[in-house]
Amino acid sequence: MFNTAHLHPLIVHFPIALIMVGFFFEILSVIIKKEEKFFSRASLYLLVLGLISAIAASLSGFFFTAELKGIVGELKEKHEICAYVTIGFALITFMLKKYFTELEWLMRVFYLATVGIVGYTGFLGGTMVFDYMIGL
Repeated sequence: MFNTAHLHPLIVHFPIALIMVGFFFEILSVIIKKEEKFFSRASLYLLVLGLISAIAASLSGFFFTAELKGIVGELKEKHEICAYVTIGFALITFMLKKYFTELEWLMRVFYLATVGIVGYTGFLGGTMVFDYMIGL
């Protein structure tokens, strides 16, 4: 039988990869300025998919992971807060990229911040798994 506790670890890698690759495409869109906006569009689509997968990862963590106490519980709380910040930054980045195109440099700052916070969120999750053997 499938254990629902495995859903969160299965989903969490998608927002990390999608948001980071999306930012890489955004940087390529600045470097390679062509008439065709392939890299800019790809960056937007990857950001949207990263945002959706971040929401799914957050929901799977909220509903399908166990409550923890002590130091690990505090680490989990920090991990959850960072996950919500990731979703908020990704949403702001999306809004700036889609609807406020004149603020493209601000959007890129938020995109970089989103990359940083999603990486840190993943680091905290990895710390819980590998340092405290949560979920193994």
